[in-house]
Amino acid sequence: MTTGQDVKVFLCAPDSERSCFGCCPPIRPAHYDPLDWVGSLKREFRDNRRAFRQPSPPGRPIVGFSCWALGYLDAQGRRIGCLLHPCQNGGRDLRDRVGYGSKCAREQCLASRVFSSLKAGEQRFWLELAHGLNAFYYSSRRANPLFHVLLWGKRVLGAFSSLAASRGWSATELVWRYPFLVDPKRAPRAWRYLAQMLLESAPAPPPNEGLEGALNHLAQGAEAFFRERFPGQGGAEAVFVHQAGLGQSLADFVRLHLGCHRAPLPFLRDLQDHVRWRAQRLRGAASPGSGRWMARQGSHGTDG
Repeated sequence: MTTGQDVKVFLCAPDSERSCFGCCPPIRPAHYDPLDWVGSLKREFRDNRRAFRQPSPPGRPIVGFSCWALGYLDAQGRRIGCLLHPCQNGGRDLRDRVGYGSKCAREQCLASRVFSSLKAGEQRFWLELAHGLNAFYYSSRRANPLFHVLLWGKRVLGAFSSLAASRGWSATELVWRYPFLVDPKRAPRAWRYLAQMLLESAPAPPPNEGLEGALNHLAQGAEAFFRERFPGQGGAEAVFVHQAGLGQSLADFVRLHLGCHRAPLPFLRDLQDHVRWRAQRLRGAASPGSGRWMARQGSHGTDG
């Protein structure tokens, strides 16, 4: 029997109070954020809703950076989204009317894809970080912390939501105790692989100071290994790191943290083994029974 607690939701429209229109309209200027245009967008969304409810609603391709089909979904103006979406039209998909139907149908940001991979309970837990945000703030990448936090990925988020459940913490309490999760200076996709290696097989994450110290130490070791061993991005054996078949998290770490886009596959495997070995050493340096990792002091070399 399925209960309400088991039902998964979508980040775009998790409940009757919130919706995200960050992917709309389909053509947007670079770095677009709806918070920069609240006044004009409110007028536009009211007008679009009014026009769409007329006996002969618009049906033309969109031009420029606005879309006549993006508007308020309810009379109170709480939710904003596509007026042509199947959910608004008894299952009929009318998005072809704007000329970008296929693009609109497949649009899904990375944060939304990660959110969809979480368990129902994990989704409910992390949604608490966006509690109280109206549609404009919920759709803003700089205002909604979920757009940052979710990029840590399923494995890291699962470890921390399990820790919070065991301690009775809310998501807000968790990020207060682990502020690195929301630190804008620590890009999740660049650090996610290292966090996964440190949390692998660990009973629970250590306190924030110990984990951040271990993350920094592991990064310094990987950087030193890269400087000393990297043979260059050319050569017959070089592959694009995202096509190496070693996992998206490692590829993101190599591209976004180490700044390398091509490398020989044997080198990437050696780097992977080296990071895993160093992570095991850091986990092994924990005080017995304390669940804490003590970042080793001293040399940040490759340790052979």
